[in-house]
Amino acid sequence: MAASRSPRLTFVTRLAVTFAVIVTLGVTGKSLPKEVAATKEDRAVVRSSRSAEVGAPYGGCPVERGYVLFDDHCLKLYSVKQDYQTANMRCQTDGAHLLDFKSREADGPAFAYLLDTMGKELQDIPAGVLIAANDIEVEGQFLWSDRSLLLRENGLWDPGQPDNSNNQDCVVVGFSKGIVLNDVPCTWKQEYICQVDI
Repeated sequence: MAASRSPRLTFVTRLAVTFAVIVTLGVTGKSLPKEVAATKEDRAVVRSSRSAEVGAPYGGCPVERGYVLFDDHCLKLYSVKQDYQTANMRCQTDGAHLLDFKSREADGPAFAYLLDTMGKELQDIPAGVLIAANDIEVEGQFLWSDRSLLLRENGLWDPGQPDNSNNQDCVVVGFSKGIVLNDVPCTWKQEYICQVDI
């Protein structure tokens, strides 16, 4: 006669596995492979292990203030819409700057992880998310927060952008058949993402 598994033993086993995942992620700062973090429960474990434990050694990422750590990215989404100037000052108050989204490959996974953690999808933010790049100083010369150039030919821009329609000096990350950049007026109020360099 086959022995049935005790519900208590199953719970204890699941709790032990969850604890091991949290400890491992907290120590390594790495995410689970997709095939391991396949269920909603597993993804919740990954999210909680990244941001829940105050005082954990996260390399300078202030998770206790709502920032999310993903590999070497430390990001926070502000859903209260602000213009560029106000959003930039809010990030500076955190010891951060607006997000530098320089590459889909390097910055896209952390960006997607942050939105997933917040229960959002980029497609559901029709106006896009305000980021650091702007051409406020010199028209047509978009700069990131570290003063490096955002080139028109880098493949990030939505086709036909930037177009400077109505004096568009700021930039959002939006969705149009993929993640793209678009220029917008700096006075527009948008959701925005702050980035702490770690």
